[in-house]
Amino acid sequence: MASGSNNTGLLINRDKSLSRDELGISSFKYTEEYNNEYQKEDTDRPMDETLFTSTTDNTNNNINIELGDKEERGIRFFSKDKSKAWAEKFFILFGPVWMTYFGIIIYYEVYDTASKLGWTLYGLPLALPCFLYPLLFPGEYDKTIPITQRYWFKANIWIGIYNFVGNYLLTHYFYKLLGASYTMNTYRINDVPYLMFLCTQAFFVLYFSVSNVLLRVVYSIWRKDTTKRKIGVCIFVFILSYITAFLETFGIQHFKYYVFKNRNLMYLVGSVVYSLHFIVSFPMYYRMDRDDKAKKYSIKKACLESLAACMLVTLLLDFWRLFIGSIVDVTSTTSSSTTIPWM
Repeated sequence: MASGSNNTGLLINRDKSLSRDELGISSFKYTEEYNNEYQKEDTDRPMDETLFTSTTDNTNNNINIELGDKEERGIRFFSKDKSKAWAEKFFILFGPVWMTYFGIIIYYEVYDTASKLGWTLYGLPLALPCFLYPLLFPGEYDKTIPITQRYWFKANIWIGIYNFVGNYLLTHYFYKLLGASYTMNTYRINDVPYLMFLCTQAFFVLYFSVSNVLLRVVYSIWRKDTTKRKIGVCIFVFILSYITAFLETFGIQHFKYYVFKNRNLMYLVGSVVYSLHFIVSFPMYYRMDRDDKAKKYSIKKACLESLAACMLVTLLLDFWRLFIGSIVDVTSTTSSSTTIPWM
């Protein structure tokens, strides 16, 4: 018997070599003639199993690549990461729950007799489940990893920072540029009701989970990383951001304590200003624990990425203030003198 080559590891008949074309990409079957010759030479040796199973190293690699490509074909909605997929599904499923609750409160105006504290308490059923449900009822995979490595935990921190900066600081751009104001008598910080911080957490975990799913669909359909795809994704993010901003603005029009100087302008132009939040944050949030990245985000990195997104949005809003300005007369919009220094 002749030994196999170093590259292939195959046992080849010493009188006849099989070409790669004859071998193909699968293991070859020994012939009866070859078997008889093999047994004549060494009747005491057992038949070599490599005759049935050996393949070239290169062929194995090709097979793995081909199978991997086949697995990647088709549209992917949720992440390959089990923790991330579970969190996205939970945040999306929780969306109709808090929207129903919020809609009932607005439709029946149950807040009209609320105290200052009562206004804040109305926001707790929106924000608390974002933390408590995954903490108390974690997914099967999340049970095997520390809390700080679970995607829902990092997501809440990322969004929580973005939520706080957006409300505490960037809400004043809405006051000054869009003529918006909150008129309810409730507890505030920097002239922003505590209620809004609680509501925004629920709003944003839904928005960002949906944006993750939609961006993943785009990338799974348009797999080749080209300049055209980059441009296409940018256009998609712009459109998605505007639609998100418009739907929220239009959807809460019956909340009588959130008022605008010119509601029609707020819908059309104000939604562009609001969309600047999402133009930055949607793609940056999508980066966290991406499927094609082996290293997952730490809590520190999630915080830094969120703060970076806050800074970029602040710059965009301030550029609007400097170069475009307010869409309405806002000389008497805000309910207090508290504001941010450069405005």
